[in-house]
Amino acid sequence: DMPCECSKFWKDFMLPILPQGMKLDIKTTSYKKLSKFLSSAEKRKLLSVVKKMGQECVDKIDFNHKDVVAYVPEVTVSASSKKNKGDAGEAMCFKEGYKPRNNLIPIVGGSKEDFYLSDALLARICDYAKGNGLLREDGIEVDQVFYDCLYTKFKEDERPAVGETIGFARALEDMISQCGDWYQVESDGKVEVRKGRPQRIVVAEDRQGGHNITTIRNLEHFAIDPEAFAKLCQKKFSTSCTIVPLPGKNEKGMEVVVQGSVVSEVVQFLRKDYSIHKQFLEPRTKDKG
Repeated sequence: DMPCECSKFWKDFMLPILPQGMKLDIKTTSYKKLSKFLSSAEKRKLLSVVKKMGQECVDKIDFNHKDVVAYVPEVTVSASSKKNKGDAGEAMCFKEGYKPRNNLIPIVGGSKEDFYLSDALLARICDYAKGNGLLREDGIEVDQVFYDCLYTKFKEDERPAVGETIGFARALEDMISQCGDWYQVESDGKVEVRKGRPQRIVVAEDRQGGHNITTIRNLEHFAIDPEAFAKLCQKKFSTSCTIVPLPGKNEKGMEVVVQGSVVSEVVQFLRKDYSIHKQFLEPRTKDKG
């Protein structure tokens, strides 16, 4: 809630969004003091600071500011289990990004094979605007090239007019809508770019032979061995487990089948013992489909 006392803002809002494992002491930065950092942010119009009852407080944050719009939280998950390999395992980091289609190359430059996180994509948009005298304090002025390249597939009432200034958030959102979805995986010191979005581990309740079962699929995307996971589930839930190929000619993964309805238990097991972030888990029960 705003206004928020500055030290509380730093502790509760700034530090928690640091990448996993990173520590930051304001005294070791070029700012040296929190007040100087906030003053710099205020000059850049990221936020505003006011005095309330003798204390300096962050009063407002400009969520349309290009630096805020470009922020992408880093999601890190454990790529192996302590129980599986005897240690914490290597960290696997997923970053969602985009590849531009051919019609966008005159704006972002490069080629359609280039991979961009949202902050880098916004930077390319701003570089184009700056190079063509279109960069404004509150956004980007649309010129004919920008209009022709980006908005050809938009409905007429969704297109801005040539000469109109659109906010940074809208420019990025519109650009993303015309890009292909890709994501970056960092694991064991290697970086790989894959098409689409990271698969979620599906934990589903089902019926088989008149009995309740729980199926788990897509474990391989998180470097979890289905066979080893099945053995752990069998011991943890005191029930029988099997692994079977996923149905379908184009499916290559394996599915773990656990006897009994243990969807919530398996989800908690994956979150606690494997540190799988909840955004990568998809529980399905019969009543909710």
